[in-house]
Amino acid sequence: RGSAVPRAAHRVGRRMAASTPNKKARLTAEHAYCMLLGLVLLAGAFHLHEVGITILLPLEQSAGHRGARAVQLAMANRSLSRGTLTAACGMITSCVACISSSAHHCTWEAGRCVPGTPAVMTCPSSGRRPSTANELTVRLARAAADAGLPMPQLQVLQSGAGEGSPGPRPPAIEVGASHSQCARRKPYHVVLTAASGVYQEWQTRIAYYHYRKLKERAPCSDLGGFTRLLSTPDGAPDGLMAQIPTVLTKQLANGNCDTCDHGFVVMNRPWSLKQLAASPDWSTRLAEDYLFIMETDHLLLRAPPNTATPASPVAFGFYYMTYKYDPAKLKPVVERWHDPDQVDPIGPSPLIIHKAQLAELLDPFWSLCLQLKRDPQANAAFGWVLEMWAWALAAARAGVKHQVHRTFQAEPGGVGIDELSMYNIYHYTFDLDVAQWAWSKRRFMTSYPPRLTDPPDRRSRASVRTFVSMINEAIDSFGDGWRPALKPGQGEGGSLRPSRAGGRGERETSAVVDEQ
Repeated sequence: RGSAVPRAAHRVGRRMAASTPNKKARLTAEHAYCMLLGLVLLAGAFHLHEVGITILLPLEQSAGHRGARAVQLAMANRSLSRGTLTAACGMITSCVACISSSAHHCTWEAGRCVPGTPAVMTCPSSGRRPSTANELTVRLARAAADAGLPMPQLQVLQSGAGEGSPGPRPPAIEVGASHSQCARRKPYHVVLTAASGVYQEWQTRIAYYHYRKLKERAPCSDLGGFTRLLSTPDGAPDGLMAQIPTVLTKQLANGNCDTCDHGFVVMNRPWSLKQLAASPDWSTRLAEDYLFIMETDHLLLRAPPNTATPASPVAFGFYYMTYKYDPAKLKPVVERWHDPDQVDPIGPSPLIIHKAQLAELLDPFWSLCLQLKRDPQANAAFGWVLEMWAWALAAARAGVKHQVHRTFQAEPGGVGIDELSMYNIYHYTFDLDVAQWAWSKRRFMTSYPPRLTDPPDRRSRASVRTFVSMINEAIDSFGDGWRPALKPGQGEGGSLRPSRAGGRGERETSAVVDEQ
């Protein structure tokens, strides 16, 4: 927009060509220049010309003076994912700061750029990196001046040794809510829904280990307290009561009554949430205004940012939670309860929601679970995801629109996926199978899994290696204590959440892990 972009682009291209020694290198430089110009024009098309101008102008310095490392992004109070930035600026070995045109900073800690919190992110560089915080500030100040942006004070948040390094952050309880690093926290209380039995016991211990690790590493994130919402017969305690903060609820009875499970043990989730909301723990133990509902097979990769509002929860978008997944089967059923195009493709977990809003939805949620289960057509169409459809329909009928985040969680299966940096949760519901190495959580319904061996390096993707590392780290942390904690005589039944491969629950155990 205007003349600043084409002038800067022309100068960048000219300097890149002039600084290359041969024709082949010049062609490579010209290709890179054309790609960059395309990104700038695309940004302009979306009225993000501030981003385009402030990428080009500092890059002009980098092309003319190879020692330059600083790049400024004028965000204009917009949100930009780290992955998007990496893709756009991957050719630049630089330190990156995110500064809005209103002289506010943003934070990258949660994986997204959220305006308002002081932050600087340093990127890996093949060249020399700034050795001190002061040197980094000077470089950023020069880049800001060249881009015509104001230069607010910088708060350097990267960790590591050396002069100017701030070291680890103090615990949030010592920092206080008024501290600059924690001032914009909007904490949620983590509620992990679980059932009795070895199968969910070992998953819970691993999930809680990674919650505690992340809570300590990022005390100013939105992670708040933690409660295991445990559903057991008659609300009997199990062997983890002293290890994990727990609220006990009574498991549904067998049968088809209004307080029975209808042969569908997953209905214990809404039932236990109803009991929690009616208990004193709802206001005493759960002090935060928001709740983060998670499951036992969730591994926290990074703290999800709390973008929920009192009227708009945050949920994950499941590809199969829409009538379009199987229109012939699903649409006739869904439209009996609500307009199919107005139903969010979500479930009740993972979910970040205001407590008051959840309390209002729990009765309709439970009521729809019963109605759908008693309806032969709905029961057949929804199958093992019926409880998820009950939540989606109850919310839609109440006029609730979710913020649907596709990066809320990753659900890798088979050989895995290459990139996890954009996700908050690793959901290990699907089996992994890499060459002669395989893993299935369903193999360990009545026993604890052993330490996993490493998958084949050449064939395994990043998500598989990350999963193995996280599981082994948690197992190693327990040492000799990694064994069932059930009390003598306690049963090993309880809720299990089958694989949703193809949108259906699967009970088969197809893969085994190589055991040491």
